[in-house]
Amino acid sequence: MRKPNPALIGAFLLGAVVLALAGLIVFGGGKYFKTQQRWQAIFNESIKGLAIGAPVTFRGVPVGSVTEIRVVVDPRTQQARTPVVFEITADRLVTPQGTPIEFLRDRSYAPALFQRGLRAQLDIQSFVTGQLLINLDFFPGAPPPPPFDAAAAIPEFPTIPSTKQAVIQELEKIDIAAIAKDLRDTLQGVSKLVNGPEVRTALASATTAIQGFNTLAHSTNQRIDELTPMLKQVGNNTNQALKAVQDLVRNIDGQIVPAAADTVKNMNRVVQQVNAETLPAVNQTLADVRPVLQDIGRVAGPLRDALEQAQKTLATVESSIEERSPLQYDIRAALQELTAAARSVRVLATYLERHPDALLFGKPTGGRE
Repeated sequence: MRKPNPALIGAFLLGAVVLALAGLIVFGGGKYFKTQQRWQAIFNESIKGLAIGAPVTFRGVPVGSVTEIRVVVDPRTQQARTPVVFEITADRLVTPQGTPIEFLRDRSYAPALFQRGLRAQLDIQSFVTGQLLINLDFFPGAPPPPPFDAAAAIPEFPTIPSTKQAVIQELEKIDIAAIAKDLRDTLQGVSKLVNGPEVRTALASATTAIQGFNTLAHSTNQRIDELTPMLKQVGNNTNQALKAVQDLVRNIDGQIVPAAADTVKNMNRVVQQVNAETLPAVNQTLADVRPVLQDIGRVAGPLRDALEQAQKTLATVESSIEERSPLQYDIRAALQELTAAARSVRVLATYLERHPDALLFGKPTGGRE
C-alpha cells in the first residue's frame, strides 16, 4: 500500500479553500466585504407580498434588502408582531465629495434623522405579482418616532403607513352606515317624487303640449306651402315695381332735370332783370317819398297839440252845457271822430316810416304791419 503524499493533500485542501472563497465572492454578491447595518421595522398592517430578498430603496435607489421576516408572539399580552429585518449597505451612500459613508457602530446619527422624518414605508414593487418592497424616505410632519434603543440587538427603524393603508384608514373613518341610510332615504324620496301625481300630471301636460306643438308645426308647414306661391307673386310684383321705379328715375334724369335746369336759368334771368330795372325805380320812389314822410311827421306834432287843446275846450264846454242836451252829445261824437282821425293819421305816419315802399306796392294782404 502506497503512503499518502502530504504535499498532494495540502495542495488539495488549499484548492478547496480557494474555491470556497471564490464561491462566497461570486454567489454572495460580495456582501461579506461590504459595510452593512441591520435594522428591524414593525409595520402595523399586512405585509402580504413582502418576501425575503425584497429590495430596500431610498427614494427608489436600492440601498439594501430584506433578510428576515418573523412573527413575534407575546404570551403575556397575547399580541403578535411581524418585525421585518433588513440590511442597509453603505456602498450606495456617499458624501457630496464622493467619498463613501461609513456607518457608526453606536448609530448616534440615527435619532437626528428620525426626528427629521426618516421613515420606512411599504410600497408596491409590481402591480402584476403584488410584491412589496421597503422604501426609505423623509416624511415631514410624521408622528414622533418611538424611543431609540441603541443597545438593542437589532435597533428599530420607525415606520409610517403605506399609501394603501392610509387610504384604508381614511375609509374606515367614513360612516358607511350613515351614507347608506342617506342614500336609501334619497332613493325613497326620488321614488315618491317620480311615482307621485304631480309628475304624472306634468308628464301628461308635456305629452299634450308636444302633441299641440306637432299639430302647430304641421299647420305651419301647410301655411308655408300655401304662402309660397303668394310670396313668389309678391316677389315678381316687387321686381316689376322696382323696374318701373328705375324707368321713372331714368325719365326724371332725361326730361325733368333738364327742364328744371332751364327753369332755374329763366329765374336767374328774371332776377337779373329785376335787379337791373325795378330796383333803381324803387330806390327813386323811396327817395321821393322820404320828404313827404318828413312833412307828415312835422304836421303830426301840431295836429296832436290841436287835438289836446280841443279836448280841453270840450271839457270846458261840457261843464257849461247841460249833461243830457243834444248839443253835448253831438260835440262828444265829433270829438271822438276827430280823435279817431288823428289816431289813423298817426298810425299811417308810423307805418310809412317803417315801410315807405307801400306807397308804390300798397299794403300786402295778411302781410307785415
